[in-house]
Amino acid sequence: MAQPVTFVGDKELRRKLIMLEQVTSKKAIRGGVNAALTPVTRAIRSEVNGTSASNEAKRAARATIGKNVAVSKGQIATAKAGFGVGKTRGLQRKAATQRKNRTSKRGVGIGGPNIHWLVFGVGDEGSSPNRVTRVQKSGRETGTFRGLFLGVVADASLAAAAASFNAAREKIWQITKRDATRKA
Repeated sequence: MAQPVTFVGDKELRRKLIMLEQVTSKKAIRGGVNAALTPVTRAIRSEVNGTSASNEAKRAARATIGKNVAVSKGQIATAKAGFGVGKTRGLQRKAATQRKNRTSKRGVGIGGPNIHWLVFGVGDEGSSPNRVTRVQKSGRETGTFRGLFLGVVADASLAAAAASFNAAREKIWQITKRDATRKA
């Protein structure tokens, strides 16, 4: 006859497992979503490089590519990757001081706040809903410009779907394993 097995501290172990489930699941999901956006941003950069735009336009577009995961009340509210996403306030402050200290009356160049002009374009060309007519204060139209990077984000998202899934899975497993060994 086998000896009966008794567990000591089983109530404490149950409490730890419940706590681990609640805390670690939130960390793991956020980390997984953030990790899933990394292959998408890489794919967007490579799609931008594959376009026929000038090197200067490509450089400006690549500089604005980023990702952001926003959490509200412990839940993921939004997760974005694309042009003009995820820039820090420090970079915004730096850009604001550069604009303030400018001596010329020319434009400010392409950055996060105005990358949409380069991506979507400007003007009445075609019947696309993404095109708008810009008019100066004098009433004179500013002209038309065809977008250089239309469809880049969609193509990159599709191309990076499998890599995103794998990155999320690996990150969720890594966080869960780390927290389980740390809190056990």
